[in-house]
Amino acid sequence: MKKKLEVDLIFGLILLIFGSISATYGIISVIINISLVQTGIFMYVKDILFDIIFILLGLILIRKRRMTNLRGHNI
Repeated sequence: MKKKLEVDLIFGLILLIFGSISATYGIISVIINISLVQTGIFMYVKDILFDIIFILLGLILIRKRRMTNLRGHNI
């Protein structure tokens, strides 16, 4: 059981880090495209929304592990 919790935590951290890096890249790309007045902004906005899903999944997995630890200490 403890190994599964560690895998959830590691997977959550990987999703969180990947989503954060990818969203940062997307935001920078949108700023550059707006300043250069190029098309294709909608593609980057969709990409940023997709990255937010990765960030939220990572946070959910980390929170799930933390809540499990809190329940274990109360018993």
